[in-house]
This record gives sequence, structure tokens and C-alpha cells, in this order.
Amino acid sequence: MFSLSNLSLSIGDRSLFKDVNVTLNPNRNYGLVGSNGSGKSTLIKVLAGQIEPSSGCFAKPKEAKIGILRQDYYFFESFKILDVVLFGRKELWKAFEKKNKILEKEDFSNEDLDSLDECEMLIEKNGGYEAESEAALLLEGLGIPASKQENLLSSLSGGYKIRVLLAQLLFDHPNLLLLDEPTNYLDIVSIAWLEEYLKKFEGTTLICSHDRMFLNKTCDYILDLDFQTIKSYKGDFESFLEQKQEYLKKSSEAVEGIEEKEKHLQNFIDRFGSKASKASQAQSKSKALEKLQNEKNEFILGSSSRVRPHFSFKKPQRSGQICLQVKSISKTLGDRKILDQVSFEVEREDKVAIVGPNGVGKSTLLEIIVSKKTSDEGEIKLGSNLSVGYFPQHFEKIVLEAQTPYEFITNFHPIATEQQVRGALGSHLFHKEEVFKKTKDLSGGEKARVLLASLSLGHHNFLIFDEPTNHLDLEACDALSEAISEFEGSVVVVSHNRFFIESIATRIIEITPSGVFDFKGSYKEYLDKRGTDFFFKQNKPQAQIKNTPAEKKDSSSDKKVKELERSCLLAEQQLHDLLKILEDPLFYEKFSRDKQVEFFKNKTQIEQKIELIYQSLDQLSKKN
Repeated sequence: MFSLSNLSLSIGDRSLFKDVNVTLNPNRNYGLVGSNGSGKSTLIKVLAGQIEPSSGCFAKPKEAKIGILRQDYYFFESFKILDVVLFGRKELWKAFEKKNKILEKEDFSNEDLDSLDECEMLIEKNGGYEAESEAALLLEGLGIPASKQENLLSSLSGGYKIRVLLAQLLFDHPNLLLLDEPTNYLDIVSIAWLEEYLKKFEGTTLICSHDRMFLNKTCDYILDLDFQTIKSYKGDFESFLEQKQEYLKKSSEAVEGIEEKEKHLQNFIDRFGSKASKASQAQSKSKALEKLQNEKNEFILGSSSRVRPHFSFKKPQRSGQICLQVKSISKTLGDRKILDQVSFEVEREDKVAIVGPNGVGKSTLLEIIVSKKTSDEGEIKLGSNLSVGYFPQHFEKIVLEAQTPYEFITNFHPIATEQQVRGALGSHLFHKEEVFKKTKDLSGGEKARVLLASLSLGHHNFLIFDEPTNHLDLEACDALSEAISEFEGSVVVVSHNRFFIESIATRIIEITPSGVFDFKGSYKEYLDKRGTDFFFKQNKPQAQIKNTPAEKKDSSSDKKVKELERSCLLAEQQLHDLLKILEDPLFYEKFSRDKQVEFFKNKTQIEQKIELIYQSLDQLSKKN
């Protein structure tokens, strides 16, 4: 059990939270929610021991381990993937490093020999001789095969880098997991895996996230950081929203009832306080009034930290019917082909969500569309009378090129008046002198809002967003989804935030290693059609996702396709069942080392079988 007792923290003259009293019980997942800047990430740093609270304390069991999911994978870019995981057990890592340095010497002193003995003891104490195999199996379970584990972390895409950092965290067997925006840069496959893992995790988890669907699927309780304190609500995020509204309503009604009583008491004191015959009654009423005022203070919540921005985009000029043509785009990075003959069109007023696993080139495709990168093959053709606005995934450097939000907006819109610039920034929650706040001091969410404010001043009729919700709080995510839904132009968005996609998309384009699946409909309809919300099954082969005639001319070819599809479904079910075993948090305790290796060999064989079936189906599809 972990407990926060009268915990308070102030930064300068600003109080983030005060007198917080919360207990975190074992085998429970707690979601931490609140507006940007309310102190969520700071609280996590307090619990991780990185920041000292201003007052109060955080108590934990003596032997308990606390693990925090890092986002700074760039620190490990030049490390081998396996070594990044080993780094998670710091005492072990330092012992290995020290031992290796000693062994590099040609001659050993007595002091060196003593140090070697000490290193050996620490390595044995931390399970060092089984550590590499344990780390390797953990990575395998997270979808990173042994063949890649000796590569540098820089060889992986962003989502897989986060998986490696998650493996690093889990490698040390923490009792309390602290996850600050864990779904940022994860694809839907990785998010689904993490959801299943957290449901089975035998410890305590505190999750700070803006992804309401993720919170709904993982959390037993929601901790709401608002009014400079934390209140706990039992249930998922949707349940929390209902409970909080009821709580606010009851608090308001309680204050109104007390103020009515105060009014009557004050009237009596005013009328009879100066009369000797009523003096004792007036004194009694005064004490009752004082008691009521203290009672009212318990219900007065003060100012909420939750402020909803107002996002909107200007009514656009009418574009041509076809806004964008992507024709046979291919792109190779290093020795890996990430885009292979990708083709589709975007029509006027389409709201397109591009989805797919990390590493298939979604962000690269957007960069090619906006001319930030060039393709190896193919052509991008923009429609007539088109003005494109672009929100890149890594926007921080762009915002930091200006000194202040005001300067950033005026750089992009030099003819905008001061009133227009202040108005745009004001609707994005930058008021008065905040427009001159240094960009280097802005949070990730504030930088995102600066860029959105700039887009709101542009006369764009085609907007392209790459992971726009990653740094926004829940209120801002909702405001952005409403603004995009109301926008009368065309939109293309890459996002792994399923609630956000569900709110805005009228069309889903799924990019897979096997090809492109273009679905004209909502995200919910797409899931009903594809049945891949959790992506336990491999992506369907190209032959199944193309629009093909209902009847085949070649009956023998048709029969072969059906046989292969049946084999594919059987293999996918076998893989699904095997993944359930591998994802069990007690997997490494339940099975011997030999049995673990056998499971992973089976997984590799099944995946290879599925890949061969895909290739056969692709060949048959091309013949037809």
C-alpha cells in the first residue's frame, strides 16, 4: 500500500496542490487526470523521488520498488536494444560496467581483485547471470525479436522505442508503476498490448493519460487533480465524469443551502443584536453563524484548474473536388522499405484518419505530402485552389524558433493585427501578458496550442495533423475534435487516439505491410468490418482487403484462395492463443526456461507460416 498524507507542493508563489490524502492499494490501476499545468507530471516526479514535496509525505513499503516510464529514449539512441533493458536494473548495470572496465586492464591489482569479487556478488544478487535471457524474453514478448536486439535503439521507430523503455521498466519488477502519457507515440497494437498487460499486472499502477479510451479499459479508479487537490472516484473515466458532475452539483446545492441559513441568522443578529433582552439569543446565533461559515468552507471548491480552450478554423475557400492524389508512393529508409506503392485520393470535405502499426511510414507519408521529404517513387498531386495547414508530430522545435507565442504567430501571419493575434492566442488560453511568455518555458500542451492558434488564423482548406493530441489535456482534445468536425474543408490525420479518431473520421485508410485498406465510414464501422481493435490477429493479406468481384472466373484459383484463407485463420487463432500465454504477467514464473524458449520458437514458426500464406495470397491476387 502506498499513501499520500497531507501532500502539498508549490512552485514559487503558485500552489499546484495542497493537503492531498490518497491511498493507492495493490492490484489496482489508478488514472490521474487534470488540465495541462495542474501538476500531474510533477506529482508523478514526487512519487518517483525526483522532487521533494513542500510539505506532507509519501509513504511506501520498505522493500517496494517504484518504476517510472521514461519518455527520453533519445538518451539511449546509441545503446544496444538489449543493453537499454539491462540498464533498468541500475545496480546490476553498474556492476557489469565496473567489471568490464577492470577486465580490460592487462594487470590486476589486489584492489582490482577485491572490486571484481564485489561486482560478482552484486551481479549474482541481481540475477545477473540470467539477466540477458530474461531481458531478451521480455523484449520478445513486446514484439522485438532476438534478431534485432543487438541493434542500436536508433534503428527502431518511436513506438517500438517506447516498448523498449517499457521493457526496461518491467525488467526491475516494480511494485508501483508510474506511467506518464504512456500511449504517446504507441501504435494501436502497442496500446492494446499495454492495456492487456496492465489489467493483469499484480501491483499498483498510476497512469497519467489524455486517452480516455485507454483510461476506460485499464483503470479501477480515477484520481482527479482539480481545485488544487485530488479527489478519488471509483470506476473508469466515463463513470468519473458522471460522479464528478454529481459531486459539483451537490457541493453547489450545499453552499446555497448554507448561505440561505446564514442569511436568516444574520438578519436576526442585525435586528436584535443591540437589544439586551435578545443578547443571549443573538450571541448564540453568532456562534451558529460562525459554525455555518466553517461548514461552508468545506464545500467551497475555489477555482477549477480545468479551462476549456476554444479551437476553430476559418471558413475555407472551396477547393477542387479532388484535394489530394497519392500515386504509387514508395520510400526506403536505410535498408528497409517503409512505403511500397501506396495510392489513394482525398476528396473535398473528407475527414480521413490514417491508421496502422508503427514503422509502416504514416508520418513519413505526411512529410512527403507536405514536401518535407521526397519519395523514391510515385507522385503527390495537390488539387486546385488548395491551401494546406500542417501540424507535425515533433512540433516543439518549430515553436522554439520564436521567442514568445506572440512572435511565433506574427512570424507566420505578418499582416495580422495585434487584436487578431491576441484574439487567436486568447481563445487558445494565452491571456494578457501570457502571450509574451518565453517559448522555452512552455509545456508540451502549451506549445501545441500555440501552433493550433497559428493554424486557426490561416485560410486553409486542407489540414494535415500528425498525432495532434499527444500533449493536449482531455479538455483540449475534446475541443480539437469538435473544431475538426465543424471544419468545412478536408482533413487528413494520423493518430493512435481511438476516441479522437472515432469523433472526427468519416473515412479510415489503414496502411499495412501488405497494402492499403481504404474504408469509407466511421472508425466504429471500420472496426465492425475489420474486427481489429486489438490487432491480435495479423493484418489481413492484400487479397482480402482489395475490392474484388464476388465471383471468380477461375474456380480452381478461387478454391486455392479459400484453402489458404482457412489455413490463415487457423494459424492466426493459434497465434492469438499463444500471445495470451506470452502476455500473462506471471509467464516467467509459471514456465521453465526451456518451456519459455519453446513458446517463443512456436510463435516465430507460426508468424513465418502466416507470412508465407500472405505471399501466396498476394501472388494469386496478382494473377486474378
